[in-house]
Amino acid sequence: MLAFSFATALPAGAATAPPTASAADGYVYAYTEVGADCHWSNNAPSWGDCTNNVNAVFNNGYMATNDKVNLYWGASYAGAWACIGRGDTWWPLSSGQWIFSWGPGRSGYGQSVQDNIASSKWVSYCGN
Repeated sequence: MLAFSFATALPAGAATAPPTASAADGYVYAYTEVGADCHWSNNAPSWGDCTNNVNAVFNNGYMATNDKVNLYWGASYAGAWACIGRGDTWWPLSSGQWIFSWGPGRSGYGQSVQDNIASSKWVSYCGN
């Protein structure tokens, strides 16, 4: 059983911080600005309800060959991508700190990850 804790206490009505797990569970989590979440343990060619609607991402994958996650600007792994390492939490994406920094010349390259992720793929290292 996983124990979740909130990283930051925020005022009422503000978006909450994504929970962080005490142990890996093999999922990448995406959180909308209202705190709803989507999660996947496999490659996701579409982020469904979370497509282009995310303010936080948490990689809670297992330590394994494919334990990093490429986050793609387009559906079906199209366009530029960003790569989040195992155990990393990107929050809040609105800070502008995280951008699609892989895939120069592809759609979305250099843009903010916030509200722009459409698909994801587990990878063995960033850049592939």
